[in-house]
Amino acid sequence: MRAKRTLKVTASNLEAYRLWRLFDFIKTDELFARIRGEKTPQSFEAQLGNAYHELVLTPDRRIGPGAFSNIDGIEFDRLTALDAMLDLFPPGCTYEVWGRRYFQNCWAGHTVYFLGRLDAMFGNEIKDLKVSLKSKDPINRIDSLQWPLYCMAAECRKFTYIDVQIRGIKGNGVHPAHFMTVAAKPLTLYLSDSIVRDLFVAVIDYLQFVENNGLLDFIDDDKKTNNKRR
Repeated sequence: MRAKRTLKVTASNLEAYRLWRLFDFIKTDELFARIRGEKTPQSFEAQLGNAYHELVLTPDRRIGPGAFSNIDGIEFDRLTALDAMLDLFPPGCTYEVWGRRYFQNCWAGHTVYFLGRLDAMFGNEIKDLKVSLKSKDPINRIDSLQWPLYCMAAECRKFTYIDVQIRGIKGNGVHPAHFMTVAAKPLTLYLSDSIVRDLFVAVIDYLQFVENNGLLDFIDDDKKTNNKRR
C-alpha cells in the first residue's frame, strides 16, 4: 500500500495543463518546469502586468507627487490607471489574499488542497486583474480553470475578471516613455455545482498526468519539506 500524500494543486499549473492539453499553448518542457516549481523567463508583457498589479493592488503605491508612478522601472500614468480601477476595486477590498482548501481522500486516497493567490476580495467576491497590450474579450476566460479553483479555495461563488488594456506612449528611447490605461472590461462569473464537478474531473486528470510523468514529489508537501531539511 502506497503512503498517503498531501498534494498541492495551484490554479496556474492546472490552467497551464489545460492549455497544453487542449491547444498546445505551451511546450511540454515548460509545463514540466512549472510543475517542478522552476522559474521560467517572463515576457515584457508579463513584466508590465506584474508592475500594473503593484500599482493597483498596493494602496501605498497609489499616492505620490507627479502624474506618474514608477513601478520596477516602468512608468504608468497614475490618473488613467486609478480612475479605471476606482469603481472596479471599491473601498473595502482586501488585497492579495491567499485561498487554501483541503479535500480528504480526493484522489487515490490522497489529500488534495487547492491554493491560489487572489488579487482582491470584496465581501464574498473574488476580483482578478488581467493586463494586456491588446484588447481582449473577457468572455474568453469562461472556460479557464483558474476562476473555479479560486472560488473553491476561498469558499465563495462569485468571481469577477477585470481585463485591462494598456498602451505605451512613445518617448525618445527604445521603450515607451510611459503606459496609460485604455480600457477596463469586467466579467462576473458564478460557480455552479456542474462547474465544480467539471473542476474535479480536470484536477484528477491533472494529478494522473503528474504521477504518470514522475512529478508527484514536486507537488507533495511532505516530500518538499523533507528535501529542504537535507
